[in-house]
Amino acid sequence: MWALPQTDVRLLWGVAWGLTGILAHFVHRWFTFDNHKSLAWTLPTAVPVYLGSLLGSSLTIGWLTTRFPDGVHLMGVANMLAWGVLIWFTMRTFVFQFSPVKAHASQEHQAE
Repeated sequence: MWALPQTDVRLLWGVAWGLTGILAHFVHRWFTFDNHKSLAWTLPTAVPVYLGSLLGSSLTIGWLTTRFPDGVHLMGVANMLAWGVLIWFTMRTFVFQFSPVKAHASQEHQAE
């Protein structure tokens, strides 16, 4: 960690996770799922998902870096992928309540 060598990896991880969580919410809303749920529903519903994943991923990255100090970059990628899948599933199921039966917003105007 060349930029901030004296900063705890959990703090750096948490700041990056929080910023990307906000971006991810809108990417999921516009591209991944659909926007049939209002922003007034999805944003407050997503906050506990992102806070839980922030806490969990910060704990696991801390544990992984103490366990594998020479592989912090690889452990960061593995941690990000594992938590990313969990967040994707949670966002799909609980926040956006996505249904594969209903056409995605990008498919509504396509001719059959």
